Amino acid sequence: METSYLDYAKEVLSKLTFDPLLFEKEKMKMQAWLSPQERQALQEWLSD
Repeated sequence: METSYLDYAKEVLSKLTFDPLLFEKEKMKMQAWLSPQERQALQEWLSD
């Protein structure tokens, strides 16, 4: 089964909630890798 960058981003970010600075740094890196549609989906996931 192939994992999308979006799924990977969600998995990584969900493990970094203990460190807000690291979380933000990784979120910025993930957004650079994602397509516009995936970025929007990530933002929606983060706001839930």
